[in-house]
Amino acid sequence: MTIDKQQTDMHDERVHQAMYKGFLRMMNTCEADGLKWTGTISDLVELSHSMWMEGYTVGRDGHWMTYTTVIRQLCRTFHVPCPKNHTAVLNNIRRRKTRGTSLFERCRAMMMLYGEEDPIGQMIAAL
Repeated sequence: MTIDKQQTDMHDERVHQAMYKGFLRMMNTCEADGLKWTGTISDLVELSHSMWMEGYTVGRDGHWMTYTTVIRQLCRTFHVPCPKNHTAVLNNIRRRKTRGTSLFERCRAMMMLYGEEDPIGQMIAAL
């Protein structure tokens, strides 16, 4: 493995961990905390789906949460309208994604180019 590949893998792992930590904070937030998601609904759907696919969606009771439960909980908690068909939103995301437009790649750019350590936190604000 070349040094560039090792550095890229290391950066990607940092980005993944930052996104995971942001998602974990979001899952542990409640509606009464008065926070709002300021990113796009597509970003919220993409983040939720990627974390669900990684198996990071265990509820407080220790049971696995369905993807639908995750997206509904986050939409309610962060005061955004829940998409009627989140699967269609996800399919639209997949169809339009080109290099540099995925949430992961944008988070990577925020971290590597601008030194942002909490890219997901940048998409959350007080009401």
